[in-house]
Amino acid sequence: MEILLEMPREELYHRINTRVENMMVNGLESEARALYQFRGIKALDTVGYRELFSYFDGTIDINRAVELIKQNSRRYAKRQMTWFKKYGNWSIFNPKHYSEILDYVRNAIS
Repeated sequence: MEILLEMPREELYHRINTRVENMMVNGLESEARALYQFRGIKALDTVGYRELFSYFDGTIDINRAVELIKQNSRRYAKRQMTWFKKYGNWSIFNPKHYSEILDYVRNAIS
């Protein structure tokens, strides 16, 4: 049994945008600044650090960095969903539809 939870795209994107804003408020910039000296390490070439490193380099401003983090996070989420749908025989549910998911699982295991 393979279950894939997929929320509506608008809701997902709103949650991603809010999460990025919360990460910035909670210190992502200072975390990235502490790691900036190691920016050449492949493990740090990730969404969030990459954009903030560009800001520290002076190639973009902080507002653009935050917008790029949001955009690149949304793109990453979309690629994940594409991968899951391609490599599985999923039953897809909205995560808010608990009773529908529970009914499906009960029927599948009975």
